[in-house]
Amino acid sequence: MELRRILSLKRIIIIVALCILNCVLFASSMSSTDKKNAYDEQKQADYINSYYEHVDNVVGNADNLLGFTIFQTSQSNSYADIIKTKEDYERFLDIDIKVCSEMAMNAITEYDYVFYLCGFIMIIIVYAMLEERDNRMWNLTYTAKKGRFGIGAKRCAILVVSAFCVLFINIVSVVIMAFATHRDYESLLNPIQALKKYADCTYMLNSVQYIMASILIGWIALVFFSFLVMMIFIIMRNRKNALLMIGIITGFEFLLYKGIDSKSIYHLFKEINIINMIDVHAMLQTYNNIQLFGYIYSYVEFILICMVIVIIVCMIISVLARGLMRPEGRKGIFDKFYEAVYRLYQKVFARSSVIFKEFHKLVFSGKSVYVILTVIVLSAYFINTGFYEYSDYNKRKEKLYAEHGGEDYSYIL
Repeated sequence: MELRRILSLKRIIIIVALCILNCVLFASSMSSTDKKNAYDEQKQADYINSYYEHVDNVVGNADNLLGFTIFQTSQSNSYADIIKTKEDYERFLDIDIKVCSEMAMNAITEYDYVFYLCGFIMIIIVYAMLEERDNRMWNLTYTAKKGRFGIGAKRCAILVVSAFCVLFINIVSVVIMAFATHRDYESLLNPIQALKKYADCTYMLNSVQYIMASILIGWIALVFFSFLVMMIFIIMRNRKNALLMIGIITGFEFLLYKGIDSKSIYHLFKEINIINMIDVHAMLQTYNNIQLFGYIYSYVEFILICMVIVIIVCMIISVLARGLMRPEGRKGIFDKFYEAVYRLYQKVFARSSVIFKEFHKLVFSGKSVYVILTVIVLSAYFINTGFYEYSDYNKRKEKLYAEHGGEDYSYIL
């Protein structure tokens, strides 16, 4: 019954539309990636040879470092880091990488919007879960038998299952599109290290295993994000305030993710970051050892441990808050500020013209603003911006393009 209420026909249509949008965005991303990473057999063979040299160099450097007295103390953190690095890379000294087209896997691993779209879908599901906050049903669910902790536990289970289904459908759609387009099925059994950006991935995975691992890790990341969102929604009472708070937190996390350098002393804020944790492909491309409570963990293991801890904490807080919070509570500063702004807006709105009121009804009351924002985001995504130099050479190319109607003229110098 709870699941049927959450997944109404209207929300199912929205979720399906977002899944279709995911396919459209991937098709656009794949087109761009194909131009950038066109398959060249000789370049692929050269990279594979350089990969073996890279592994030999890492293992050799580790042996050299262990030759210095300063790194020979078995209890030191540096010693443990060097030993782990050496053991991680030694497994790949005899790895068999075949020369074949990797364009499908390149397209899949370059596309990270799938995780962000899935996160947006989970926000929609969480928003629907707490609908009683706005339709005055909270008083009934609070006083009803099994209306508190029981519903809270059910919603946690729905969130976990929904996260897996949403991510699985979207990633499988992307994989099917990529391989149906490029038909390089032989790469499915090739190690993921065949891709240059995975030269430092120390997990023995072929492409099929990598896709399965990305679904599993992405599921954990999506559950982590979903429970964090649900906790904020439950604690803040008002759903609109919670959406605003999530937007502020996400924006702040994005600024930290983009603004902090990997070598900065504040790099921990970049690694333990919502944006970074959700991007599974980037996570699996990174090699780094992190020491915690005397133990050394790989970067992926460290992130997974952090996410599992946050999931457990958020789940406990959400269930307890769902059961203990009363429908009518003391208003916080944020709620008072929101009400003050809303009252001021209503005064201005009451004095406005009929045309403005009709416009408001169409755009805001009718939720058309979401369609407008979607169009703006898609336009910004598909439009390429940059500097164009009006040289004689570029003018000649434009003239040739106009004359040949888009035919290939790359052979012309």
